[in-house]
Amino acid sequence: MKLVMCAVLMIGCGSKADGASGESSGETKQESVLAKLEAFKPMADETYDFVQKSNEIKAKAKAAGVEPPAYTKSAYELPPTPSDTLAHDVRTLAFYDLGTKLDAKAIAAEPVKQVIELYLKLDPKKLRGLRGGTHQAFVKSLTDAERKVLVDELVDRIKTKGFLGADQLEGAPPPMSADAKAALGGGAPAAAPKAEPAKADGVVWAGKYKTTEGAMTLHQIRGASIVGGEYAKGRLACTTYKDDLDCKWTESGTGTGQAVFKRDASGNFTGTWGWGKKSSGGGTWNGTLVEAAAE
Repeated sequence: MKLVMCAVLMIGCGSKADGASGESSGETKQESVLAKLEAFKPMADETYDFVQKSNEIKAKAKAAGVEPPAYTKSAYELPPTPSDTLAHDVRTLAFYDLGTKLDAKAIAAEPVKQVIELYLKLDPKKLRGLRGGTHQAFVKSLTDAERKVLVDELVDRIKTKGFLGADQLEGAPPPMSADAKAALGGGAPAAAPKAEPAKADGVVWAGKYKTTEGAMTLHQIRGASIVGGEYAKGRLACTTYKDDLDCKWTESGTGTGQAVFKRDASGNFTGTWGWGKKSSGGGTWNGTLVEAAAE
């Protein structure tokens, strides 16, 4: 009798185990794509690295009770993890290239999907953010299915954690960039505009400005495309393409980088700056025209 009961129990247990095993084998566990990013080796000498170095130098100077170098103005709280850094850069690209200001609480999948598409199609030199090259390499290493998972995981993460890091995007975003329009429309990326003289009927950029980097004065000869200037901490050497201004900034020999500005009808401008050959990733650089000048 005991043997019979044991056999029945074993069969029953076996059937249950088989059934459970069958259910498990029918389920496919979805692998986290963001987990892959956490293990992905970042490229060197990106904006993230410059800001991190500035943070370290500024902290050491503070601990020693001395004034930190001027170039540590780029120091700010960085996103704590690679996934948070990608979320930060997605917001930056959406703002400046898609013309969309992402709300963490109400974020939708579509703009995130479009940013992932930009990583696949844009020239790496045109990718804004802290780790543009790293994020492009990571996105390109994924399969189409993994990219879809990445979009969903990013949306969930942003809704839960928000955008981390002290670098904030203020004001209304600019219109969608020409490069983003070309990339998302399936065409070739927009070619760099050819240099054109400033409008012959006046000097577009010359004047005094109040900016997020202090007082600024720009000089421009009538009919010329070259613009020079000074601001609170350094100098600017720029080329204008009508209402766009591409600049190189230099600060007392301690730092150099690029900046891009776009002028509106009232003479005010919005822009970004970065270290080295990058014109973004360091922060925003916006200005209000205080006094126009004709030179």
